[in-house]
Amino acid sequence: MSDDVGPPADGPGFWRQVVERLDTAVLVLDPAGRVIAANPAAERLLSRTTAAMRGADAHDLLHRDADGTRVPRDRCPMLHTLAEAKRARGEGGTYLRGDGRLLAVSWSASPLVEGGSVRGTALLFTDATGDRRVHRERTARTRALEDFNERLSLVAEIVRLRRHALAPAHEPLDRLCGKVLAHPPPGSTDDVALLALRVPS
Repeated sequence: MSDDVGPPADGPGFWRQVVERLDTAVLVLDPAGRVIAANPAAERLLSRTTAAMRGADAHDLLHRDADGTRVPRDRCPMLHTLAEAKRARGEGGTYLRGDGRLLAVSWSASPLVEGGSVRGTALLFTDATGDRRVHRERTARTRALEDFNERLSLVAEIVRLRRHALAPAHEPLDRLCGKVLAHPPPGSTDDVALLALRVPS
């Protein structure tokens, strides 16, 4: 096996190429939180050029609530990271793109230290829109199942009362049970089990 591993990868040009070719978006911020560099992935994801972002306060430029309103600086975890010069990561953030669209992101930040001094922060982030959509869909499905479970409980109680009634009103109760069971939550595969809850005539 050859011991030739090529030239040392310690020059600034090499690492600049690595960052530029990353699929992960990277912003480099100075100690005050201003943008000093961005890789092509960040430009694409944010729909902003490096020239347009350079010198801008990253928090004021990008950070928004999910409804698009500006996030107060004291609520920004990235600014806390800058102040403490520590590594941090977060989920569920929202950035404002250059085209006005809101972008759900997951992010991580690491201080850039040289000679014992913090020279800035590397902010890496990815598009989390898909993850947030999946979360919303799961939440909606859970709520639908909970609502349906409540309706089934109501039917079970009606069945219990009917069986103990001296003069059961079969037809109206059957119609009520039918209405409840006719609207199962999306994706339900328990139709046979649900239909078994119908009260015998």
